[in-house]
Amino acid sequence: MITIFCALYPEALGLIRHLGLSREDDNIFSSSDFRLILTGSGRDMAAAAAGYCLGKYGKDSLYVNYGSAAAASFIGDTFFAGQILEKSTGEAYYPDIASDLFPHCALITSDRPCGSYQILRSTFDRDFTVPVLFDMEASSIFAVLKSQVSPERIIFIKTVTDSGEFNYNNARNLILKASEQVSSFLLSLCGDNNTNNDPIDLLSEQLSGELSCSESMKIQLLSYIRYLDSASRLKELIDLTASLRNKGELPVKGKRQGKKILSLILSLCIS
Repeated sequence: MITIFCALYPEALGLIRHLGLSREDDNIFSSSDFRLILTGSGRDMAAAAAGYCLGKYGKDSLYVNYGSAAAASFIGDTFFAGQILEKSTGEAYYPDIASDLFPHCALITSDRPCGSYQILRSTFDRDFTVPVLFDMEASSIFAVLKSQVSPERIIFIKTVTDSGEFNYNNARNLILKASEQVSSFLLSLCGDNNTNNDPIDLLSEQLSGELSCSESMKIQLLSYIRYLDSASRLKELIDLTASLRNKGELPVKGKRQGKKILSLILSLCIS
């Protein structure tokens, strides 16, 4: 089962149609392969919905958050979020990149809608190497799910509907237009998605061995590598690990050293 979180019904309408979902109750639609939950708008309601889902249904095979986002440009474009930043705390999360079907972005979650000035200012506050989008739910959904679900099973997809001046009709039309391609992607996830030959997975497997990674460290490492790849910065990781091998610091001699090097890799992501 794939669980989809959408904040509001207009954001979910296209998916409901294209995926052939039937209403279970006021806020839940489903089929044999999908469950779509309307969370309501904002971080608190999204967190509550994610917690309710885990409590009622247990762990599903995959979780997807789809909906609208604001950005300084890219109106009508759809993105995978490779990095999520909680605006109030600065905490960063690294969900699955999923594929190259959509370009990748950094997604900033704020407590309230951002105006066009705030979006422009926040966009240039940091030197992002990918487009920056803004939403109100992603970080809280990830924060709740990550306690029980590994990051490679959590995907965030956002369509840019405005640049800070929200127009309901424009947003609805853009989401409906984008939902067909998003639905096709979601349907493709129902098949066999064996990625054992994925070069990113192979790199992660190699480094996991060299770092003596625990299971939780393996999950973190894979999410960091996927983010760096999405930001076209994988060469920085390759150069770092090559330097560590030349110094004799890889492979590590214990998990403590492995954790230190994992922190170095994280520093690449947030620099």
